[in-house]
Amino acid sequence: MTLKGRAAAIISITVLCLVSIYGKAQDTAIDFLRYAVEATEKKDYAGAIALCDRSIALDKRNELAFYHRAYNRFLLGDFKGAIEDTTKSIELNDQIADTYLLRAEANLKIGARFSAISDYNRARRLDGSITVAHIAQNLFNAIF
Repeated sequence: MTLKGRAAAIISITVLCLVSIYGKAQDTAIDFLRYAVEATEKKDYAGAIALCDRSIALDKRNELAFYHRAYNRFLLGDFKGAIEDTTKSIELNDQIADTYLLRAEANLKIGARFSAISDYNRARRLDGSITVAHIAQNLFNAIF
């Protein structure tokens, strides 16, 4: 095999390896969001944030990518980042109670109680059962 042939073979193998490591060549915003969820399940929160960044870069109107990035930021203790992302998610779709609940939790962590109450009230108006269950779980966790 010539030097040129070896170089072509090495490049081909490298490209194949990179594609297998980083996914197919035409990953969509939804694909990256799915990879982010998988990273979160493996407790790779920083990796999940990076994957959400890739999803958002491809679709800046995907409120779920902003929500999921907010969730991972919350898990890492970046409460202000979580508030920024939930706020953007709410701007894109203000009808999801879970987004308000996550922002309420982040607001509580930074001591913004009035903002948290406002978010809890908005979540309650959207879906009372989820909000009550969320608050009951927090109380249970605080007691036990």
